[in-house]
Amino acid sequence: MSAEKNPLKENSFNSIRELKQTYDDWASDYDNDLLNKMNYRVPQIAVNIFTKYVAPQSKVLDVGSGTGIVGMLLKKAGYTTIEALDISKGMLEVAKAKNIYQAYYLETLGTTLQLPDNTYDAMIAIGTFGPTHAPPHAFEELIRATKPNGYILFTMRENEITPRGVFRTKMNLLEQAEQWILIEESNPFKGFPTSKPDLLFKSFVYQVL
Repeated sequence: MSAEKNPLKENSFNSIRELKQTYDDWASDYDNDLLNKMNYRVPQIAVNIFTKYVAPQSKVLDVGSGTGIVGMLLKKAGYTTIEALDISKGMLEVAKAKNIYQAYYLETLGTTLQLPDNTYDAMIAIGTFGPTHAPPHAFEELIRATKPNGYILFTMRENEITPRGVFRTKMNLLEQAEQWILIEESNPFKGFPTSKPDLLFKSFVYQVL
C-alpha cells in the first residue's frame, strides 16, 4: 500500500474486518511508507513525553503496536519489558521479527480484552484512537488492565478531539468517575513535517486512579 493512500488519511471503514485487512495488506510497506517517505514524527514525540513519567523498568503495553515502530523507540530508550497488542496479524508478524516485545496479543479495541486486571505499569497508544480506529469506550479496558497510579499515554489528531466530541466527552466522564486523571495535554504538533495542509496531533497522559 502506498503512502498516498493509507488509513492515516481515510475517513471511514465499513467494518472491523476491512480495517484489519487494510493493515494486513500494508504491513510489509508500513515502516518504509511512514518513516522514510512521510517522516512520521508522532512516535518519537510521544516516547519523549512517555519517558518523563514512566521508568525504564516498568511493564509497558504498546497498544496498537503495529510493526513495532514505537516499541523500537521504547527499547532504544531503555525499556526492556514491553508487550504488543494490535488488531492486525500481519503487523504483529512484522513486529515479531524485530525481537522487541515479550508477548503479542491479537485483539480488537472496543471489545473485552484478554488481559488481566491491574497488569501494566503503563500503556502507550500512538495512532490508535480516532473515528476510524479504536472507539472512546476502549479506554475503559485499558484502565482496567493498568495498575493504580500507572500511566496511559495516547495521541490523537487535533481535529478529532473537539471539546464536545465523543472522545473528549468520554475522557472527561472517566475523569469525573475517578477512573483516571489528566496529567499532561500537549500543544498541537505536526505529525508529518511536509504535509500540506498541516496534519496536527496532540498527546495526552492520564494517570489511573
